[in-house]
Amino acid sequence: MGLSKAFFLSIVLSSNLGTAATQSDKIEGKINEILFDYKSSNFDIDEEISKQNALAENRLDRDSIKKELDGLESEEHQRVQVKLINKETIKH
Repeated sequence: MGLSKAFFLSIVLSSNLGTAATQSDKIEGKINEILFDYKSSNFDIDEEISKQNALAENRLDRDSIKKELDGLESEEHQRVQVKLINKETIKH
């Protein structure tokens, strides 16, 4: 079960419970249960954080490369248009 499921369960629990004290007790119990499941399955939070950070960095790298290529493509397109305009001006 991923961390997002744990938080989703917390939200669902909090929306279905009565008093604030009962809510916090039940939420705390459910979170402890989820954390126990993670510990039992050898879940390594540091490893998961490292994986997520690497994925985010990879995504940022791809986005910055795409922006750079889009910028170069735009500059090249503008140069081609200028060349065409110059050729048309010379013909007239």
